Amino acid sequence: EYYRKTSWNPNNLPHHPGSLLRHLKGQYNGLNVPWLYVGMLFSTFAWHNEDNYLYSMSYLHYGAPKQWYCLAGSEAHIMESAMREVMPKRFQEEPDLFYALTTMVSPSVLRTRGAHVHKILQNPGEFVITFPQAYHGGFSYGYNCGEAVNFALPNWISHGCRCAERYRRYARASPISLERLIMKLVDDDPTQHTVESSKAVAEAISKLRDEQNTLRRSIFESGLNRAIRMPNNHDERDGDFDERRQCVICKHMCHIAGVVCECNSQNIVCLRHHQELCSCPPQRKCFLFWYTMQDLSAMAKKAQANVAALEAAEAKK
Repeated sequence: EYYRKTSWNPNNLPHHPGSLLRHLKGQYNGLNVPWLYVGMLFSTFAWHNEDNYLYSMSYLHYGAPKQWYCLAGSEAHIMESAMREVMPKRFQEEPDLFYALTTMVSPSVLRTRGAHVHKILQNPGEFVITFPQAYHGGFSYGYNCGEAVNFALPNWISHGCRCAERYRRYARASPISLERLIMKLVDDDPTQHTVESSKAVAEAISKLRDEQNTLRRSIFESGLNRAIRMPNNHDERDGDFDERRQCVICKHMCHIAGVVCECNSQNIVCLRHHQELCSCPPQRKCFLFWYTMQDLSAMAKKAQANVAALEAAEAKK
């Protein structure tokens, strides 16, 4: 009965009141739905950090121990620089090799470049928690069975925003839409947040509003003169619907707005790439939007009000 209810159950942790992932309605394997791992002697999990720079929790059910090596998120750049130096040809062939989960570099190589590499031996019945953007990798000493899942504390928000920009640079599809999550957090119970995390939400939604305002002006100044408001009544659990809204240039999920063209109705781009959609004239293109500027402005005001309420509550203590 305790295991069924406890937040340490990997099935419960992502949806716990303290985790921001509780706002996700969809089922994302390995992210808010645990993955089970069966290992054997020298089974390796290659250097990586978590999707969207999320926190992770790994539990070893039984069997041989696992050896972990970890690098703090603040030193992730050392890891990435070292890997490029050691394997320059591989990165020329595959620039996003960091996401392939196939590459290991000796911890000693990283330490010679100034990285603080930590190690831990995980035994059955023990948990290992990784923090946002922290690189980790390791291997098993024999047959074992473990389970892992992600979660997000309020202080993750700024990490998630940085990761979203990184994904767009590498044209990597994000497992979750940060825009959707941020907009849901605006309506979250303010008491579930600290002043710091509430400010992060307010900053993120304000940036979204300002970027949308600038890009929308640019789009209509380019000569595009058609716009259609899209309904927001789709089921978030429909993964196929989200995939159809991925920008064909940067793979960003167009949750707020996008641009399409008559020449290929299956292709959509985010507003940043509206000029790269095709060579057709602007008159053949159409601006699709799920949220108006008034909607975004109202969310930004509410987020600022949440910050003010928390600061006032702090001042009374």
